[in-house]
Amino acid sequence: MTDLLDVKNARPEFLTEPREYRHRITCVEGRLGTGKTTLLAEMARQAEAGGCRVLTAQGALSEQDFPFGVVDQLFTGKLDDHELDDMHSALRHLARYLRNLATHQPVFIGVDNVDKTDEPSLRWLTFMRRRLTDLPVTMVFTCGPVRSALVNELTGPVERIRLTGLELAGCARMIGPAPDEYVHAAYL
Repeated sequence: MTDLLDVKNARPEFLTEPREYRHRITCVEGRLGTGKTTLLAEMARQAEAGGCRVLTAQGALSEQDFPFGVVDQLFTGKLDDHELDDMHSALRHLARYLRNLATHQPVFIGVDNVDKTDEPSLRWLTFMRRRLTDLPVTMVFTCGPVRSALVNELTGPVERIRLTGLELAGCARMIGPAPDEYVHAAYL
């Protein structure tokens, strides 16, 4: 995986003015290897440089059976003393915690591979999506093409960045001097 982004995939400037924070949800879409993780890391870096508290997590198929695994990555230890059998209570507890964080400074939540996230964490993210409009909280998710109904609900009508990989000209720039046939074969 290269850090090179083509012009069509240029990273967006995450914050325009240091003190202009607004509620924002973005889904970065693309196939494996298109740079979703790299773009999320850059957005997190920009958010941190702009004064946000940055919380990141990564979904993984190997942890899908671990309830609130992604939430635990975001808020390490905040569920240790909380009863997880009552889903609504856990969702509200985490919502109050995030609300409290956001009253002190803007918050950036980035979840890589949200399509591989455990169901309770997805439920919390979806729950929070409807409760963030008055808070300086930004959520950015990366997602592949295959999604569950819950992931589709979470990433519903939101701002989208679709990464498609390099254009032929971008591939040629990355490879350098080479015959056209070689560049075309590498592009495919």
